[in-house]
Amino acid sequence: GNEVLDAMPVRLAIKAEEGWQERGVTLDATGRLQFADRTVSDLPVAQIPEADALPAGYLTELSPVAIGF
Repeated sequence: GNEVLDAMPVRLAIKAEEGWQERGVTLDATGRLQFADRTVSDLPVAQIPEADALPAGYLTELSPVAIGF
């Protein structure tokens, strides 16, 4: 059963000063992987309990398919 849950895709969401952003991976100038945050309009922030009260820098996983599961 755990394998089913582990296979579900997740999105990383981080609370920035200007609101919620999605964390992803990009390449830096030398070709190394690094984290990068970007503003997106389709993050399911409603999945985060008390999202407005959380401090900047708070990082969590969101699983859009878990709603239907």
